[in-house]
Amino acid sequence: QNARLFEKSPTDYSFIGVSDKAFVDPVVWLTAFLTSWTAVLPSFTIHALGVILSVHNKHKVHSTPLQPVALRANFRRGTPLRRSSYAISQGAG
Repeated sequence: QNARLFEKSPTDYSFIGVSDKAFVDPVVWLTAFLTSWTAVLPSFTIHALGVILSVHNKHKVHSTPLQPVALRANFRRGTPLRRSSYAISQGAG
């Protein structure tokens, strides 16, 4: 139903069960809060269980031993294939 029709002719278009002061009543607010909480509660529960049941090793960086790293250069000094950084950035050729 349209609110404008109700404003023009309230006797013809009445909204049954609607009160202008509905949100003054605390029971309406309690009902809205409980309905919202009931809708959101399963999502919160699943997220909380996921956080609680998962094992996170936050100090993994400090607990793993360091592995030796082999360093290799892509080019060697004195070879004719050595190119400048500008030439490398321009691509092959």
